[in-house]
Amino acid sequence: MSIRDFSLRTRWLGTAAFAILTSFLLAGCGGTTGGGVGTVHYALPSVPTTAVSIDSSSSTNVTKDALGAATGTLDSSAAGVSGFTRSNNTVKLHLNEAVALANKFVAKGATADMQGLTATVNCSTTGTIKVTTSGNDWRIDFNNCGDPALYVTDGSIAATNVQRTGTASSPPFSVSAHYSYDLTFTYNSGATQIEEMGKFDINFGDDGSNILTSVITNGEMGIANITTGKSIVVSNINRTRSCDSYDSSTWTCTGTFSEYGGYTVAGDVCGGSFTVTVPSASPITVDLGAGAQHPYSGIIQVDGAHNSQLIITVNDDELGTTGAAYDLHLAGDPDTTDTVVVGGEWSLDADWGTI
Repeated sequence: MSIRDFSLRTRWLGTAAFAILTSFLLAGCGGTTGGGVGTVHYALPSVPTTAVSIDSSSSTNVTKDALGAATGTLDSSAAGVSGFTRSNNTVKLHLNEAVALANKFVAKGATADMQGLTATVNCSTTGTIKVTTSGNDWRIDFNNCGDPALYVTDGSIAATNVQRTGTASSPPFSVSAHYSYDLTFTYNSGATQIEEMGKFDINFGDDGSNILTSVITNGEMGIANITTGKSIVVSNINRTRSCDSYDSSTWTCTGTFSEYGGYTVAGDVCGGSFTVTVPSASPITVDLGAGAQHPYSGIIQVDGAHNSQLIITVNDDELGTTGAAYDLHLAGDPDTTDTVVVGGEWSLDADWGTI
């Protein structure tokens, strides 16, 4: 899934099934009485957490994971979630699709006459998806949902304490909720299994300025490659994302997309943890309106043990062009003097599937 064509997908649900489910929710009929919703319980993967010293021997893996968190997360939904994506599908954050689906219901369908509703429909090829509402809480349960030749989804995502002002179709509007989830994606008829789990608070909307902004706080997420046994955890997620032009029916960005904030990364590949900061003065910026797939500007600061630091400076969004898409400044290395590496290319993301 490229960031330029991200939208509310129907690969879990057939188009007709999605329309039926949406009509159930918007009309407040066609469902059955359900129980409480509640949060989704999960356990983060166990990963090494000792701070990594960023030096010439560790900088490659640190760079991969820092870029995976800071730029591989980008999709065109300004209400999307920060996390890892891997271009070869070994690890890919399909959570954004689940959140986009949940956000659509949360922002547009939670009417007073829908309380206690449960609606279930068939997915595109196999399995079912069920939506349950209770007061200001929503829950979506996936049961072997999707296409086994591609991937199927199992598990749940819940949006609790949902609060809304205004309507998404006519700004100003805002939506806030607490999300929790535990989802398993099975690829290629069982060849690979990825589990994603975590929680975050989100507040997104348009204050009438035609800029779609979302803020995520108190976030943590884990991605476990069940097939290889390797995992990665992103915690202390606090980020702000905005877009200056968007589709008001899907909250899909059609213009310039930017993001800044911070989080902690810990994983099996880098062998420990480090912190990532994208300063508000130099946000990761992508021209989605031009069909770009990588940032064209921004600074990513990575801090490790012993005051070691890696500064990633984004230069352009092109893949495989002459010159460096980003430069690396390795500072505070206890064994060497500061080093500037010129020539980093976005093709590095082909190697992000190492977990």
